[in-house]
Amino acid sequence: MIVIATYILKYNKAGMVMRVSLGAFLSMSDGFTDIFVIMNYYKNTELVGQAQLLLIMVLLNMLTQLLTVLVNYAKKSWGVKLREVLICLLFLRPAVDAYRISTNKVDDEAMVDPLSVERDGYQ
Repeated sequence: MIVIATYILKYNKAGMVMRVSLGAFLSMSDGFTDIFVIMNYYKNTELVGQAQLLLIMVLLNMLTQLLTVLVNYAKKSWGVKLREVLICLLFLRPAVDAYRISTNKVDDEAMVDPLSVERDGYQ
């Protein structure tokens, strides 16, 4: 049963959608739990230092994502760039990327093709 389940998750289109969707959900929930923990740490005077360190880590990650988006969509209009930046700021990047991967969306103007790894692995 484990071999069959692994095969279905790896090579079946529905399995890929399920894997990508579950990963996106976990990534989004991680962002929200980070915010929750930071807020609770700031309430406790003994944990303010840890809250600041966690906030710095989250902000560095966000800055890296924003720079990557701006580089990836350099050829796009500012409206598209703004939309992609908002997707990052609202912690929706995993869900949007999961949708784009599961629907095989191809963007010829993007600098990096998010499907290139998946396509190479399945050809």
